[in-house]
Amino acid sequence: MMASRPDTDLDRLLEMSIDLLGIGDASGRLHRVSRSFVRTLGHSEVELLARPWAEWVHPDDMAATVAAAEELGRGAAVIGFTNRWRCADGSYRWLDWLVSPHDGLWYAVARDVTERRSEVGGMAAQGRSVQTAKLAALGQMVAVVAHEIDDPLSLVANNMAVLERDLGLMNDLLALHAEAVPALDAAAPELAARIRAAAEDMDLAYVQQNLAKVLARSRDGLERIQQRVEDLRDFARLDEGERQH
Repeated sequence: MMASRPDTDLDRLLEMSIDLLGIGDASGRLHRVSRSFVRTLGHSEVELLARPWAEWVHPDDMAATVAAAEELGRGAAVIGFTNRWRCADGSYRWLDWLVSPHDGLWYAVARDVTERRSEVGGMAAQGRSVQTAKLAALGQMVAVVAHEIDDPLSLVANNMAVLERDLGLMNDLLALHAEAVPALDAAAPELAARIRAAAEDMDLAYVQQNLAKVLARSRDGLERIQQRVEDLRDFARLDEGERQH
């Protein structure tokens, strides 16, 4: 009677365990499985023992599963490894494994974590949905800002073009005036002296040169702002495209 007790205890454990229990080996076969194995996957015990365990593993998880098996073959325990096993109805369940090799056999405990992973995935999807909504709101705000900036920016750009044109015409006129100074000195010396004094008081040569530089810097700043507005538009269009996909 005492000699048969270990098997009797193992049978009771395999029958009552909530977790999936199994005993296998490096050949890829299962020798014993718990009742929970059958309940979880829907395959009969005969099917589970008759076929290599690799046939039940999801194809996308096979490489990682083989790597875990190699670890067991080297005598190392595998803890926290997760893969998917095919059920009788064709669906898959996620199983989290703890497997320890001993005397040529692999002793395995697995827990069905399918629901837990689904909950985590649902939370992640919800988080992505919230993030998408935030990006949508940001994209709309950016589009409005770009539009609001564009109108006054267009006005400034037009005025800048007028200033550049008029400054060029004014410089042409002043150049003609400089050519007429000798004649003006002879014809109206008092007026010529007043004009010369006024030009010196305002430092006309410096004003002409500096105005050109001011307009050039202003044009550069305006073009940078126009580029930023275009970048905002691109962002709004990109965000809208991503939300549509």
